[in-house]
Amino acid sequence: MEHPDIPPYMKEDKFAELTGIELVPDKDGKPAARLKITEKHLNGLKTAQGGSIFTLADYAFALACNSDGRISVALNLSVNFINAARLGDVLAARVTELSRRRVISVYEITVVNQDEEVVARFTATAYKVGDR
Repeated sequence: MEHPDIPPYMKEDKFAELTGIELVPDKDGKPAARLKITEKHLNGLKTAQGGSIFTLADYAFALACNSDGRISVALNLSVNFINAARLGDVLAARVTELSRRRVISVYEITVVNQDEEVVARFTATAYKVGDR
């Protein structure tokens, strides 16, 4: 996905690529992240391993907090897993910016499946470290 708000280094995220995360436009045309749950994402209970859901949310958070031209890093992410994700589910991470200050920003990330069921909710805090 080509988009002016996506820093070049976000397109080169090897871990997101390894896990199968895709960059897609959201309903407003902003960069967003999606993940189809495959066999490689399953844990021993045959549901999506929490780390794969966390990685999707973390990547969407990184897209949002780095979209203003300043490099941001995560200070904190907390998660509540609400519903299981299963083989074949397509998860989307939706980000809402709650606060953007000079050096600290706060976001809420909601991960939903293809049926709009909430799989997880995250709260994340970013720290601005400098310009690109």
